[in-house]
Order: sequence, then structure tokens, then C-alpha cells
Amino acid sequence: MILTLSLCLLFQEVIHAQHVNTDSLRAAMQQRNDSLRAAQKQRADSLKKLREYRNSKHYKDSVATARKRHTDSLTAIRKAYSDSLRAERQKTTDSLLAVRRHYNDSLRASIDSVRAVRQKELDQQRAARQAITDSIKALRTYQQSKPYKDSVAAVRKAHLDSVKAVRKHTQDSIRQVQQASIDSMRAAIKKQNDELRQSIDSMRAVRKAEMDSLAAIRKIRADSLAQIRAEKEAERKIAEKQKEEKKKLKLELEMSEKKENYSNESMRYKRWGFPRKQFQNLFTRYNYYFNANKKMEEARVNMVRSKTDNYDSLITLLPFDPDQDSAKLKSDMDTILQKAALGIQIHDPRSKWQDDLYLLVGQAYYYKGDYKNAESAFKFIVAEAEALKKEKNKGNKSAVDSLLSFAEEENKGISGFINHESSKNDALLWLIRTLNKSRKEAQAQMLVDVLSQDPKFPKSLKG
Repeated sequence: MILTLSLCLLFQEVIHAQHVNTDSLRAAMQQRNDSLRAAQKQRADSLKKLREYRNSKHYKDSVATARKRHTDSLTAIRKAYSDSLRAERQKTTDSLLAVRRHYNDSLRASIDSVRAVRQKELDQQRAARQAITDSIKALRTYQQSKPYKDSVAAVRKAHLDSVKAVRKHTQDSIRQVQQASIDSMRAAIKKQNDELRQSIDSMRAVRKAEMDSLAAIRKIRADSLAQIRAEKEAERKIAEKQKEEKKKLKLELEMSEKKENYSNESMRYKRWGFPRKQFQNLFTRYNYYFNANKKMEEARVNMVRSKTDNYDSLITLLPFDPDQDSAKLKSDMDTILQKAALGIQIHDPRSKWQDDLYLLVGQAYYYKGDYKNAESAFKFIVAEAEALKKEKNKGNKSAVDSLLSFAEEENKGISGFINHESSKNDALLWLIRTLNKSRKEAQAQMLVDVLSQDPKFPKSLKG
């Protein structure tokens, strides 16, 4: 009873306080509205007085007078400017005409002087040519005369006779000298040939002994060089292997350190609602997965471009063999591993693009020739897909067939276009390739048999 009375009194006090607050608010709002009305009225009165003044005759006359005064001043300024321009143009025109007259007069005088000089030079050239022509004509007349021809014939005959006598004497002396030199040369050549045969025989014997010794030395040297090269090649391979292992260990240490510093397992305990699901799926796909997948496509294009088939031997089925060509794409695969690993670490593990990132990780390890890590990545995708399928079908007795099936059924129609496709089937195919490269043919064949008998395995992936 006492509790009921106290509650009633408390309720009445609350109602009274609300009434008091309401009255004070109303009074404040009324005062504000009155002040606003007064200010609006004062502004309207001032605007009205301004309009009345502008419509008055005194304001219009003053405006017209100012405009006329401004127009007259502009007209006077323009007229003075035009007059000054005309005077300046007339002055410039007169000076140009005077300069042109003076230039024309001086040009005519120089042309007349040049013409006189040229005429004088032409007259001198004509006189010189006439003198040369006359001298040449006199020389031709003398050359055609009989005394000139007789003297030339006598000189030529005497010259020919002397030349013939000198030639005959010279030829006789040359023949005698040649015969003597030939005889002496024959004797010397015979003697030299005999000596040369003896020296050649001795040189052949010496050279044969030298060649035998050189062949033995070269063989010993070649064997030692081959041994040294083999040792250097083995040391180089060991150094490259150690360097590769150091880089691999460094990458693994960096990845393990990042995993220790940050883990996405704590995200599993957060609420997996629609906004978080959309946010995680969107950023995982169009940030880290997009960049890593683009890098992988570029690497595959480079594989096909750098592949050259040798038609003299058996042509390979695939354009890339990790056992031989893994060093070519090592830097690209390391970049893909870093991008995919970072996307896995900083995003929610329940995102539907996590399996695609793990698939890129497995492919990168496969192309690097690291089949152990590649196999682990593909098996992780399969294990996660199986765990998710068991969780979905938990307590559903009609889903026994789906649990017995190992492959994921392919989405068809509109759902296949809209919904995200699981990477489990692709991971199984890559796992077969990895097991085959790891010399685990029995496991690979067993997995091939299981998938070939699985009714849910897509026909588009069957060979």
C-alpha cells in the first residue's frame, strides 16, 4: 500500500515538471517569433523606401545627367585619340616615301655603274679571244706547210732507228745474263733441294716426337680441366641450392613471423552477418585475389611465349616443366605467394574467396617445384570444403549421397552465373598433377579413379 502511494506521488511530480518545462518553452518560442517579425517588418520598410527613391523624378534626372556627361567625355577622348592617330600615320607615310625615293635613286646609280664595268670587261674579253684565235690560226697554217712535215718525218725516222738499235743490244745482253743466272740458279736449287730434303726429314722426326709429347700433355691437361670443371659445377649447384634454401627459409620465416604477429582465426568468433559477409567477400576478391590472379595469368602467358618445341624429340604435353624451368618464374611466383598469403591473413577465413587464394598459393608452389607445400595447399582446400559440407548437412539424413560424393557439383543455369564456384574440383586436379610430379603415381591414380566414378564431378573437367 505504501509502495503504491509513493509511486503515485512520484508520477504526479514528473507530470508537474513536464508542464513547467512546456510553458517555459512556449514563452521562449513566442519571444523569438516576435523578434523575427519585428526584424522582417523593419527590413521591408527600408526596401520600400529604397524603391520609392529609385522611382522618383530627382533620382532619374541625376542618373540621366551623369550618363550624358560620361558619354560626352568618352566622345571627346575618342575624337582626340583619332586625330593624333591620323597625324602620326601621315608623318610615318611621308617619311617612308622620302626613304623610298632616296633608295631608288641610289639603286639606279649603282646599276648604271655596274653596267659600265661589265661592258668594259666584255670588250677586254673579246679582244683577248680575238688575239688567241689569230695565234692558233697562224700555228695551224705552219703545221700544214711542207717544211714542217718533212722535218717531223726525219726526226721520227732517226728516233725509231736509234730505239731499234738500243733495244737489240739490250735484248742480247739480257739473254746472256738470263742464261748465266738460270744455270747458276739450277745448280743452287738442286743443292738447296738436297739440303732441304735432309732438313725436312730431320724436322719430321723432331715434330713427331714433339706432337706425341704435346698430345700426352694435352690429354693430361684436358682430364684435369674436366675434373676441375666438374668440381666447380658441383660447387655452383651446391651454392645455388644453398642460396635457394636460404631464400626459401627466409620467406618461410617471414611468413611464420607474420602469422605469429597476426592471425585471422580470431575473426571466426565475430558475427557473420550480411554486411560483414559482403564487405569481406568484396575486398578479398577485388583486392588481393584480383592482383594475385592477374599476376598468375601474366606468368602463364610468359610460359607459353617462351616455350619452343623441338620437333626432333618428343613434344611435351604442357608448356612448362617445373623440374627444369622453375627458376624462370621464381620472382613472379614469390610475388603471387606474398599477395595471396597477405589476403588470407588479413581477411575473414569464412570468406568464399579464401579457397581461391589457397588455390593460387598451391599453383605458385607447384610452378616453383615445391611439390610438398603445393600438395599441402591443395589438400587444405579439399579438407576445408569437406568440413563445410559436413557442417551444412549435419542432421540431414537425406544428404547421405552428397557426403559419399568426393567432388563438388557444378552450379548450372542462373545460380552458376551468380553464385561463387568452389575451387575444390580444381584443387583435386592440381593435386593429381602434384602427386604425379612427386613420384606418387599410386595416389594420383587412385584419386583419378575416384573422380572418374564420381557422378557429381563436372563433365567439363573430365579428360
